[in-house]
Amino acid sequence: MRIRGADGNYRWFAARSYPIRDASGRLERWININWDIDDRKKAEQQIGDQLTQLNLLGERFPGFLWKALPDGRVTYINSYCEDYLGMTAEEAAADWGRLIHPDDRDEVMRRWTILVNGGQWHDHVHRLVGKDGQYRWFQSRITAIRDESGKVVALHGLMMDAHEMVSAKSAVTREEKQLRRLVDAMPAMIWRADPTGRIDRWNRTMIETIGKPWDTSASFDLMSKIESAQAEDVKGRWAKSVRLGIPYEDTYRILGNDGKYHWHLVRAQAIRDDGGNIINWYGVHTDIDALKEAESFLQTREHQLLGIIDTVPSMLWASAPTGEATHISRRLLEFSGCSMEDFLDLGWEKLLHPDDFEYTAKAFFRSIQTGESFSSVHRLRRADGEYRWHHSMGEPLRDSHGMIIQWYGLSVDIDERKRAEDHLRETRAKLNKASKIAMVAELSASIAHELNQPLMSVMANAQASKRWLAATPPNLEEAAASIDRIVRDARSADQTMQNIRAIFKRESFERKDANLPEIINEAVRLVQEDPNKRRVPVQSVFQEALPLVFVDPLLIQEVFINLICNAIEAMGTGPREPLLTIKAAISDDQEVAIEVIDNGPGVEDPEKIFDAFVTTKGKGMGIGLAVSRSIVEAHEGGLWAANNSDFGATFTVRIPLPKTVSAF
Repeated sequence: MRIRGADGNYRWFAARSYPIRDASGRLERWININWDIDDRKKAEQQIGDQLTQLNLLGERFPGFLWKALPDGRVTYINSYCEDYLGMTAEEAAADWGRLIHPDDRDEVMRRWTILVNGGQWHDHVHRLVGKDGQYRWFQSRITAIRDESGKVVALHGLMMDAHEMVSAKSAVTREEKQLRRLVDAMPAMIWRADPTGRIDRWNRTMIETIGKPWDTSASFDLMSKIESAQAEDVKGRWAKSVRLGIPYEDTYRILGNDGKYHWHLVRAQAIRDDGGNIINWYGVHTDIDALKEAESFLQTREHQLLGIIDTVPSMLWASAPTGEATHISRRLLEFSGCSMEDFLDLGWEKLLHPDDFEYTAKAFFRSIQTGESFSSVHRLRRADGEYRWHHSMGEPLRDSHGMIIQWYGLSVDIDERKRAEDHLRETRAKLNKASKIAMVAELSASIAHELNQPLMSVMANAQASKRWLAATPPNLEEAAASIDRIVRDARSADQTMQNIRAIFKRESFERKDANLPEIINEAVRLVQEDPNKRRVPVQSVFQEALPLVFVDPLLIQEVFINLICNAIEAMGTGPREPLLTIKAAISDDQEVAIEVIDNGPGVEDPEKIFDAFVTTKGKGMGIGLAVSRSIVEAHEGGLWAANNSDFGATFTVRIPLPKTVSAF
């Protein structure tokens, strides 16, 4: 019981009472003894708490706790172990040896015997079967409990699940073996060095190439294998990489087991721990002897090709896939008076005539983007400042996958030919003008001859009718006959005109599928062949993916040549900077509409100008637009003109699409 003391605190006391009796056995009094057991009581409670905690710890500990006698009888296993085994301590005590994997059982029994006989138990890993029949790896630790004489009286054990660790270790071991086999099978010399740069491991290929069996040598003296003329430099470069901890790359010759020196490309990289300290260096040697020979051969071939290029009587150039110049032949450098650096970053712009740069640059970069062949005719400035006509051409060089790896081109001087063509063109223009005048004269004479006879007959019959009507009395019968003859001759004249008209409207042209942008671009090029028409810039705006049209390309091209020439001549004397725009797009009614837009003075009568022999030019004949409209109408299309809202005029050509083509 607890008794309160003078200080007011309760303390535990043990109380015992003894009865005192007389000779007859009658109770006379009680003797009572109380002694303080407060400290013992508290110690017992503390021990009880500790035992409770130990029991809780044993039952909840995430490992197997067990106790057994030296003869192997199990006296205790915790609940964690019971749950894994699916049995109680009594069931496990029957024959715990059967729970160990057969392959591990003998070793466990051997260690148990040593421990029972006073030996030491070292950590051991073995497999234990679970209630599901599957074995898992466990790490076992056992402590022997001895009596005062040193005899083992009990064994306490702890087993921790080590299945994942052992499996991972096994996987690592297998991976290391596979990696070693892989490294040995690599067709390259692979080695490892310590943080000081000393090689301590190497693969089989390295031994077979330049060394001796690795298991008979403590280190690999690679420096003794390097060609003597290079050895000191190589040693210095390697020492620098090791000192600074930077990646190493070098090429040098190494003496092989075949007694010959071979070129090797050597790369090495440092492996560091989490603190950034170098753990090891790993290096790879690649035999590049054949590559070096090929490189030497290619350098010789390159020197020969450059010599050929510089002696070819044309100006050659090369550029990267992006269009940046990579080589300019000696003849081109001498012609331009520039250096290679002057051609970089579009530096070749200053060599082109200002009027030719824009369309040349567009053509060049269109070829760069599309991979199509490059072709351009332009003027290049010679070193003495004179501009000469050149024809520049370029073709792409592709790899086996079709990717462009280089552009090669040449520029041919065509100045003399160009001047001859201009002279020939002027002569041809004069001849065409004279031919047209002669043709009109001949046509006029032919028409006059064809119409003269019926018209003279009409005149004669009209005069006769007048006389018959003037007679007294009028001879109506003869007058009627004369009028009938007038009608007959008028019909004859009309038929003659119809026949002449049919000649102009004949449809004996050859149609085929044609690309309108190509026809228009060619028409622009032909017009700009005339030096007097080059100064007017022509801007083309075409809808993407225009379909083909079924036309006679030459006749349609003549129509656009006529419209472009008229537009350029109309802007010749205007106050504004001339600009010609050509647009082509598909209209809603299944036609391709092409607009030729100028910023000239416009036209006075947009419809009358299409009449034959109507012209606004001082020297014009007035038949170009009439013939152009006839050509377009013969293709079932239309041609008309309209003045713009501000200034200039727009001539619109509409050509129907084939019925199998949709605009959408």
